[in-house]
Amino acid sequence: MAEPQVKGALLLPYQKLILENKGLNWQEYLKEEDWPIINGKILNLWYPFSTFERCGLATFNLLAQKDLNAVKAWAKKTADEIFSHYKMVIEAANPTSGIENLFAIRKVLFDFNLFEVAIEKINTKHIKTTLTTALPHKQGVEPFTWQVIGWLEFIIEKTGGKNPTIEILAKQWLFVPNTILEIKWE
Repeated sequence: MAEPQVKGALLLPYQKLILENKGLNWQEYLKEEDWPIINGKILNLWYPFSTFERCGLATFNLLAQKDLNAVKAWAKKTADEIFSHYKMVIEAANPTSGIENLFAIRKVLFDFNLFEVAIEKINTKHIKTTLTTALPHKQGVEPFTWQVIGWLEFIIEKTGGKNPTIEILAKQWLFVPNTILEIKWE
C-alpha cells in the first residue's frame, strides 16, 4: 500500500514557518527525507502525509509552544492562501455552505480518508459537526483539530458570518468515539 499523501497547499504554510525560523531545532522532529521537500518549491501536488504530520508537530512544539490558541490563530492567518486554491470554500453563499465545502474538499486535500464528517444543521447560524478520524490517538490530532477550528472561523467570517464561536463538545483523542464541534455565528 502506498504512503498516504497530502496536497502541497496544506504543506506550504509549514514550509514557510520552518524556513523563516531556521535557528530552531527542527532536527528533533523532522527526518532527513523531509528536508528536500522543505527546501524545495512546493507546488499543489501530492507530498507524503508523514512529512506534513512531522512539520505540523514540529511547528506546534517549537513555535506555538503547544499553545492550541496559537495554532488556531495561525490557521486563520494562513487560510486565505490555502483556500485560494479551492475557491468554492471561501466563495460560498453563506457560512453553512462554506463549512460543507471545506469538509467536502478533504477528499481532494488528502488521498486517503483522514476523517469522516457528519453535519447537523440546528438552524441557519448553528451547526454541529461530528468528526471521526482514522488516526484518533496520534499526538497530532488535537492540534490539527484546532487548525480546523481556525479554518472554520475564517470561513464563517469570509462568507458573511460574524463572531463565530466553536466549542469542542467531545474529543476523540481522549478515547471517545468522535470529536464533536458546536459551531455558532451571528
